[in-house]
Amino acid sequence: MSDYKLIFKLKQHTPIIHFQHEQHGATLRASELKPKLDKFLIENSFGGILKFDSYREFLIGDTKSIEKGLKEIDNNSSIQDKENTKTEYLQELKLAFDYKLSISSMNSKRFLLGFPRKQYIKDNKSKIANYKLLWDNQFPNYFGNMKKEGEVKEPKEFIVNKKIIDGEIIVFDHDLRKRISDRLIEFFFLNNFGTRQNKGFGSFEVIEIEGVKPKLPEKTDEYPFFDINLADINMNTRFYNPNNSTYLPKSIGNKKVELKKKFNSLLKEKLYESENEIQYLFKIHNLFYRMELFYKTLRSGINIPNKLYFKSLMFQYAKRLTPSQQWDKRTIREHFYKNFTGYKNLLAKTYSNESTLKFSPTGNHEKDKLLFRDLLGLSSMQQWRFYDNDTITKEGKKKINDQVVIQRFKSPITFKPIEIEENLFRVYIFCHPIPEEYLGEKIHMNSTKFSKGNPLELKIPEQFDVCEYLFNAITLFILQENDSEYYEDHFKQYVDNSNSEESKYLLDIFSQLNNYYLSKDYQ
Repeated sequence: MSDYKLIFKLKQHTPIIHFQHEQHGATLRASELKPKLDKFLIENSFGGILKFDSYREFLIGDTKSIEKGLKEIDNNSSIQDKENTKTEYLQELKLAFDYKLSISSMNSKRFLLGFPRKQYIKDNKSKIANYKLLWDNQFPNYFGNMKKEGEVKEPKEFIVNKKIIDGEIIVFDHDLRKRISDRLIEFFFLNNFGTRQNKGFGSFEVIEIEGVKPKLPEKTDEYPFFDINLADINMNTRFYNPNNSTYLPKSIGNKKVELKKKFNSLLKEKLYESENEIQYLFKIHNLFYRMELFYKTLRSGINIPNKLYFKSLMFQYAKRLTPSQQWDKRTIREHFYKNFTGYKNLLAKTYSNESTLKFSPTGNHEKDKLLFRDLLGLSSMQQWRFYDNDTITKEGKKKINDQVVIQRFKSPITFKPIEIEENLFRVYIFCHPIPEEYLGEKIHMNSTKFSKGNPLELKIPEQFDVCEYLFNAITLFILQENDSEYYEDHFKQYVDNSNSEESKYLLDIFSQLNNYYLSKDYQ
């Protein structure tokens, strides 16, 4: 084995959403991988970005000019926060270590993000009804296929490689080579790749390095996890999205149609090459569906008509603060939709004083109401389908040089699914600290259909610990003894229709995580 080559092999656990999906052999990109690995090494092998002297010898480029820039910051008496200024300066340089990395795989397979159905649609120009394949549903935790009403949009694709992926690093410095070798397994465990990586897409694992099969890092035990068994998931399993539409293609969704005919219908469209591919798609779809359900309990809550209603645990968090706070969803509805007939009808119904519509907080004057849900991620647009399919736009209020500082904020919670045995996935949960510049930021909100010219401004809470919130949410705000029946009874207080498949999925996940915290004596 060459002294300057570091050979490793990867296993892909979940699909990667790839912007170059049409290219043959498209897989994990070295252009994404190397900058992330460099940053990881700086933080975890060299003590952090400010320890410039510890890693400067391994960098590509003119390190003398970088050192000169750092000295100028030190000598500038007008700069108060020198550490922060140095950090920003070094981050802007996009520091890169002196090694080459390549990833090779010729066995990647493209999958469509959705399920097909036949439908005749009318071409507005020719007035002729043309046969086209449309798509019934979005893939869980992915919104890239979203389209405007009446728009025909080709679905995105993801890349899956069921075979081994080869990686090679060429590095001539022995010290740097050892540092990379020592951290590579941990790096792939803690990171996903591609689009929507925090939602579990693009999960890879090092299964061999320098001819040795490694174990997962010891620190995996530090992260909460739950297992999802997909052994019984197949084409006959029926799932439902939040709009209550079937996850089976409408053209072949009749329960009386035999499984083989369902497969043949898809195969005739030449969308899939084998039954195994279709089975894989259904299994991976269910994996992401369960993760999506769980994430929604933490952030927005769930409302699947006739199947499951689950109050947001973030609402419970806001209610339990001292003083208690009003749920931002209610604040938004009161501001934009108070004259909307559907909202008036909701208010006219009888709800308990603990419901999101009726709960009266002890804190908050009108001007101080807070935005809680977006602690777990801020998107620039949010659809409110019940309210005439309205869209609410969001952006931070703070500007520098007329540019909005905060337009989006990625969720501080990441899912890491790893297939520990066939059809059994272990999903690890990573909590990331929320940037200080985001906490306390005022978010400017506008409706595209209601109260135009009357924006709403809500403030992100100034303090929030993601790990602490996750612990409180999982234990349902009271740490239980190891009594599964008691926990199940308590869990059912948060849901309507606890017999639904979705409720059973969630109870299983919550029970596993609660047991994890109990085993760690977490406080």
